[in-house]
Amino acid sequence: MDWKPYYRRELEEEATQTGLRLALREAERERTLDAQLERGAILSFPHTAARYAGPIQARVVAALYRRRPRLVVALGVLHLSGAPTYRAAVSPEEPAQRRAQAFAALAGAFVGAETDLGMPFGRVSLAPLRREVPGVLRRDRGGVLKDEFSLDLFLALVRLQATLVGAEPLPVLPLFVGMTRDPQSGSFDHARELAAAIVDLAPSGAVLVTTGDLVHFGRTYDPEDRIQAMPQEPADLASFFRRETEEALDLALAQGDLTGAFDRSERILHNDQRFVLPVLAEILAPRGTAQILEFELSDYSSILRVEPPAVVASALVAYGRAA
Repeated sequence: MDWKPYYRRELEEEATQTGLRLALREAERERTLDAQLERGAILSFPHTAARYAGPIQARVVAALYRRRPRLVVALGVLHLSGAPTYRAAVSPEEPAQRRAQAFAALAGAFVGAETDLGMPFGRVSLAPLRREVPGVLRRDRGGVLKDEFSLDLFLALVRLQATLVGAEPLPVLPLFVGMTRDPQSGSFDHARELAAAIVDLAPSGAVLVTTGDLVHFGRTYDPEDRIQAMPQEPADLASFFRRETEEALDLALAQGDLTGAFDRSERILHNDQRFVLPVLAEILAPRGTAQILEFELSDYSSILRVEPPAVVASALVAYGRAA
């Protein structure tokens, strides 16, 4: 599936745009996330289909406009699994030097070359990257971000809400997190260095948010024997994955077991935030917390044109520092 044009077409549909406007109006009456931002939480939202992610992202965007931070640093994910460079980096059959070169090409976080983006609700101006950190935080000069979509809906909603409330759009700096774990050594040094770079570029009054679909399960994601071995009732399946997600987040943030969290995220959850979590753990060190505010498994079977189950988690999470 070519996701970027798919989600773009979805955003251009009249029904989607009407639904997003309604979601933003409803989010004006819901103030739960204001207290989370006041406490310095890092809000994490999904980038699933607009009918699933739209209401959740609208709550985040509305809360951000009420707070009016000096800068919003938005950590996107890089969907790397199908990229030849990524496959070379993680393949034990590749020569060690080739793997190291591939990892170096995708390590750290990337900022797009554009200073503004054309979105269905108008152009979005992006905050500039003040400085690069070689090999850790850099501008995309090789087309790594060409097909990336994980922050497209968020940026569109930032622009739409500015129009709805009659304000200047919030300044947003999108950073797309690539590989932060060395697949050969298992080291998370890049996560530590990236966390330090992100803290350094965020001025006082900045807010950090992130995105991630924390679970992918079912046909197109898993072999049939695993599908048959899992709970068959939707409610039981959702409960299973919520527990597993909570365990992975606790391993990373509270216990500092980045390797265990990464393994669980990759093997059980197919969590595309697996490379972001180590960065969040470093930012929130010595001990972080994760509060799941919403969690549901969104049906993707009709989108993928497969028989159920094919689900993706639409979750709202507040990451913070432990008291």
